[in-house]
Amino acid sequence: MTTAPPPFPALPDAPSRGRARRDGHPVDLPAEYTIVARALARYLRRTRAVDGGRPLASVRAEVGELLEQAAFDGAPIRRIVGPDAAEFAWDLARNHGPTRRDRVARERLEVAIGRAEARRRSRRDSSG
Repeated sequence: MTTAPPPFPALPDAPSRGRARRDGHPVDLPAEYTIVARALARYLRRTRAVDGGRPLASVRAEVGELLEQAAFDGAPIRRIVGPDAAEFAWDLARNHGPTRRDRVARERLEVAIGRAEARRRSRRDSSG
């Protein structure tokens, strides 16, 4: 009967890569980085940048990894999010598939083009 080898111990200085608490926020981040992670997730939910579910979870995981690495490196938060935190959040959302805003804008564009085509057809039919 063989036994499984013991798991490798975590390196004390290494970021926790992918571990998250039940609420989805990264483990062992300094308070200021945790505040940023929560604020970005809240912003993405409130603006409906992503539809929730898997896209939101993958964005939160990426944010967690970025912030873990930044905390590990001692990088300032603004170096990560840049001067416009909202644009940073939208760029993250776009990296994980079409955002809700993109989808709604596409739908509205298609509806407007469909109306224009219908109007042109009706003019052509009434003049002929």
